[in-house]
Amino acid sequence: MSAYVLALCLSVLEVANPAKPHDRAMAVCYEVGEAADRAGVPAELAVALAYTESRLNPTAASSRRARGPLQVIPVWHCPRGKARGCDLVQAGIQALQRFEVKHGPAWADVLCHWSQGNRCYSVGRRFARIVLDRAEQYRHAAQLRMEAIP
Repeated sequence: MSAYVLALCLSVLEVANPAKPHDRAMAVCYEVGEAADRAGVPAELAVALAYTESRLNPTAASSRRARGPLQVIPVWHCPRGKARGCDLVQAGIQALQRFEVKHGPAWADVLCHWSQGNRCYSVGRRFARIVLDRAEQYRHAAQLRMEAIP
């Protein structure tokens, strides 16, 4: 699946800003995509979530204490509740899996709760729609890229 994740990340970064070099974002995208693939989470969904949450920034931090490319809240998803020493990508993928078990199987519901917590409001539904639309766009672009390879 590595070739697909590579095609996916190339497509994401091409769509994001084709004129700008993206070495760090490419590395983060690939890490998120591979971790998702290993965990059985659709790679394009995890990458779209990371792009939406942080623009693939590994050092992103929010005022709500979310950290990393997937904007994980360490107190809930990291060992000892601390960001230090926590693999934020792995913690995010595991959290996404837990959200899928609790709120799935529809990814729209999973993502809405990812955004909003225990209750799913219209803001969370819009967030889910944005992520799902991006995931579909990225999946399609990656497929086209894969088909172009002889």
